[in-house]
Amino acid sequence: MSWITRGRALAALVFVLAGMSTFWACSSPPTIGAKVGFGPVTGELTVSPGGDKVIQVDGPAGLCWKITFIGANGADISTTTVSVPGNSQVPSGTVRIDFDPVPCPEPRELATPGTGGSPLLSVRALPLPSWQDVYSYPLDMSSMNGAICHARVWCGASQSPSAILRSVLLAGPGAEVPPNVQIRFFSDVSTSLVGATVRVAARQPIVDMNLTWNDIAGFADLATGVNVVPGALANDWYTVQFYIAETDVDLTLGAWNRAVMNFATLGQPQAERYTLGFQVLPN
Repeated sequence: MSWITRGRALAALVFVLAGMSTFWACSSPPTIGAKVGFGPVTGELTVSPGGDKVIQVDGPAGLCWKITFIGANGADISTTTVSVPGNSQVPSGTVRIDFDPVPCPEPRELATPGTGGSPLLSVRALPLPSWQDVYSYPLDMSSMNGAICHARVWCGASQSPSAILRSVLLAGPGAEVPPNVQIRFFSDVSTSLVGATVRVAARQPIVDMNLTWNDIAGFADLATGVNVVPGALANDWYTVQFYIAETDVDLTLGAWNRAVMNFATLGQPQAERYTLGFQVLPN
């Protein structure tokens, strides 16, 4: 399974958690558990009643993610690189997390001693500018309207693809996109106490978008027109909106809410499928 599918799945998972949190706005916050599977890799996010958040990624060795924790002012709080399997505590004040796949830190046998007492020097060549994947998602709905995004950014090794993408996230669908940014998938949400309207967007016409929600096939389906509103915006943006009511969410302790979405555009006609789920856990 591709990095695209893996990143979308993880982003969509936390997006659902952020949107559904509105339903508990007038009551005590529950403990929320969430898990997503993408091929041999699983990702899990746990949020305690006190607000402590831990991200854990499991799967075959050799995969690494650079994680950027972003505060409410849009500035980076910190960054870390997590190998698989591994986990990271989410720093206090984080409202958004960006992921991008990176080479794992090289083992000592790939480094050589420097001269004159200098530290170890890498024997790897300095990478040239290239297209780098970045996946961005919210932990707080106040962050860019809950936007999630997978993009590819052309940048050098010393540049941050996360920082380059941030201006596009702030502007949202319909805005101009610089030539060094390719939007592969974008989604945001507007919520109320009775439900959430989800908007998915891409910069190619969307030719397939169907959602199975809690085993209800065709819950939202572009082909049949059920629970979808397609649209188009300026600067070659295309959208599909669908609605999830509070009554469609199972808030029973321990019960899983699951979704499966197929999504394809004219430029990416092979539909990609990803799954996600979350549950409310006993405190």
